[in-house]
Amino acid sequence: MVVPFLGVTARRMDASPLLVSLVVAGPAVGMLLAAWWSVVIAGRSPVPYLVWPGAVARGLFLLTPLLPGPGSFVALVLAYQILSGITTPAYAAAVRLLFPPEHRGTLVGLVRTALSCASILGSLLAGPALQRFGHRFVFPVAALFGIAGALAYSRLRVPRFSGPQDRPSLREVWRIAWADERFRRVLWTTFAFGVGGWTMAPAVPILLVDVLRATNAQVGVFAAASSAASTVGFFLWGRLIDRSSGLATLRIALLVSAITPLLYAAAPSPWIVLAPAVALGWMTSVMELAPPHLVVHYAGAYTSLIGVRGLLAPLLAGALLEALGPRAVLLIAAGWMATAGALAWRRLGPRRG
Repeated sequence: MVVPFLGVTARRMDASPLLVSLVVAGPAVGMLLAAWWSVVIAGRSPVPYLVWPGAVARGLFLLTPLLPGPGSFVALVLAYQILSGITTPAYAAAVRLLFPPEHRGTLVGLVRTALSCASILGSLLAGPALQRFGHRFVFPVAALFGIAGALAYSRLRVPRFSGPQDRPSLREVWRIAWADERFRRVLWTTFAFGVGGWTMAPAVPILLVDVLRATNAQVGVFAAASSAASTVGFFLWGRLIDRSSGLATLRIALLVSAITPLLYAAAPSPWIVLAPAVALGWMTSVMELAPPHLVVHYAGAYTSLIGVRGLLAPLLAGALLEALGPRAVLLIAAGWMATAGALAWRRLGPRRG
């Protein structure tokens, strides 16, 4: 409910482009620790690692009225993202245990569709509420709903994995994932693509606030439209994954997703349609490539690399935003993403011979 407004809110609090970039880079901070958490979660029920970190992370926004300025707000967002990052390998493990492989893409798509529907409602409500009451009231109220949602995961009954229960070291996690040639290609190509995506991210709230002068209500409508597109996209991409493969879908998604920053650079209110395919595509590729007892390690290695690029690229974007402005940064991101997408199309293709 509040995540689409974090960057915009920071900018409205007079945060500098560098601080806005830190808000955008927040998820990367948590993802850097994902590989370590994958070791902790391996062989255990993922449910507690979905429930308690999520509840505490969302509960942090109850402190919003006490924050004196943009610096403390950015620190709160970073703490939220660090805790939320614990849930990433836990989610991958839960999906692997709950959903049969032959229907996994469709089922993950349906779950994401439900989440997108909730995001539509939340964005449409939060935008006007922020416009009228401000973030110091709306964010704590949203935190209460978020805590309740995290606690709802405690009702999951995840079957225990009957395979090997050993917990390799963090170095072993990386050795296992890196030794898989196909998965190594996924890591390299998505890392290159992600640099462009993370470069784009801090330019968006600055474009909305400084250039387009968008109100919070309008930002809520933009976020709701994006979620509506995701609702259709997750279902369609999920069906495509089941009919072909996660890798095949990922190739298509990476190649065409460069249109997103172009739309932002050229139009006043672009709707992100293709980005959800990337998130869904990588997750099912991990499921497809990973041996059953190592899926959480593959997910941990992948999300750790997201953390590296997601931490460095927004900081670079912050410097570029100061010098060039948001539209130029969006065009740079589009060129980078298109190049990386073409590389992915070649490197992730079916094996020959």
